[in-house]
Amino acid sequence: MSGMKNERRTISVSLFCLVSVGWLLASTSGGEADGLRAGLPRVEAVVIVCRGEIGYGLYKSIQRRTETAIDAGVEYLIYEMDTLGGGLLAAYKISEYFLHEVNPRAHTVAYVSKKAISAGALISVACEDIVMKENTRIGDCAPIALGTKLEDVEREKVETDIRAVFVNSAKANGYPEAVLRAMVTQQIEVYRVKNASTGEDTFFEGSQIPTLDPNEYDLDNKTLIVTKDQLLTLTASEAVEYGVARAEVKDLAGVLEFLGKDD
Repeated sequence: MSGMKNERRTISVSLFCLVSVGWLLASTSGGEADGLRAGLPRVEAVVIVCRGEIGYGLYKSIQRRTETAIDAGVEYLIYEMDTLGGGLLAAYKISEYFLHEVNPRAHTVAYVSKKAISAGALISVACEDIVMKENTRIGDCAPIALGTKLEDVEREKVETDIRAVFVNSAKANGYPEAVLRAMVTQQIEVYRVKNASTGEDTFFEGSQIPTLDPNEYDLDNKTLIVTKDQLLTLTASEAVEYGVARAEVKDLAGVLEFLGKDD
């Protein structure tokens, strides 16, 4: 988990509703979070709810609530995701805002409480950690154009830029690039290959497999996890298995438990 300090801490929570600029204090005294972290040092976390269609209004709302929280000294920003997507330009703005302006100042977590589809997935991977509630899903970020079809060069022109945004987030936050790229483009197949030296799973596109050193990777036991006819969407358990999510939890208290653990 990137950016975590090597210590155990109590997480106290505040909630921001979608349009609120005030604080709704919850679980800070005698609540579930305190029960989990009793007797440990306290830090502040804020839940910023990101629900419905992603557009410019949501971008400005997220920005306003985030800056309010950071100005108040909050260390953890938990963005609760429940969206089927929306406007690509607004998603770009939110993603870039997280990567370049927020992550250097606070620890960001995308908490997928129901779904983070399309632009919701793009925003989630810009956070330093993704934590998913049981039976939720993330993925499917292929672009669509209302009233027309994106084909051939036009589709590739849009998809190549979206893939680049996903790759930037993957590099910054430690997510598997090949898996994220398969959320954007249907023709990408992805293999899971074990590193022979470390025993860790790594993920490669099919075109990369012939270039791998068989002494470094266990190519005989590689596993195909995404076929060329699939546009990748992951369940919570699959997201954890493939390194997209850090943890699968039952509820918000599970997110706090995750944050309170040692790095």
